[in-house]
Amino acid sequence: MMITVLQQDCGVRYNPDRIYDPDFTDARDQFIHGVTSGDGGTCASMPVVYIAIGRQLGFPLKLVSAKAHLFVRWQTPNECFNIEGSSRGFSIHSDEYYLTWPLKIFPSERTGYLYSKSPREELAVFLAMRGHCLHDNLRFDEAAQAYSAAHGLAPRDPHYRNFWQLAEACAGRPKNERFAREAEKDLLRITSLRQQGTERNRTTSEIVFQGPVAYVLEAKKIDSQTCRL
Repeated sequence: MMITVLQQDCGVRYNPDRIYDPDFTDARDQFIHGVTSGDGGTCASMPVVYIAIGRQLGFPLKLVSAKAHLFVRWQTPNECFNIEGSSRGFSIHSDEYYLTWPLKIFPSERTGYLYSKSPREELAVFLAMRGHCLHDNLRFDEAAQAYSAAHGLAPRDPHYRNFWQLAEACAGRPKNERFAREAEKDLLRITSLRQQGTERNRTTSEIVFQGPVAYVLEAKKIDSQTCRL
């Protein structure tokens, strides 16, 4: 009911321009201000809006990661089910569904996915989002700092360390040949995206800082009773 009301009465929706064209350079596509005052949210921001409001209503909601996706989990000692946060209306899927959607999770990758996140791990997600936005805006030193902080908060998730090392390599500090090669490919990817015009006509400070700051503040507000950094 809450999701339906927010969508039908409050205008919460997925940004139609981002369904098949994700853009990490624009913080509005990663953080909640895209939902509250922009063209709509994505799977990175809509679940956070639902969790923030649901927790204020007393619902036992958790944030969960699939591969390249976030969703909501209702979890009590006696009841547990997943809620898809980026679809129209209310829909429920099993963990098995998210093993292959939106991207396949291989057995070697299971460590970082499909578990209910603690408040510290939720904040790590938001910091990594900040890192992605900085990274694709060529601000690699700051991206590395964000990824490093995410890794410190959630060391059992291996992806943050990999993002951190890639950002360091893109900044000219590769730890090994593998990341030097990955940095070369990633720089080509970012250059190609910029040439295709995926950047919005806004200043870098607006792109990078307006959303992540709001998102981190929201993360702290979501569970201020239990979040101990």
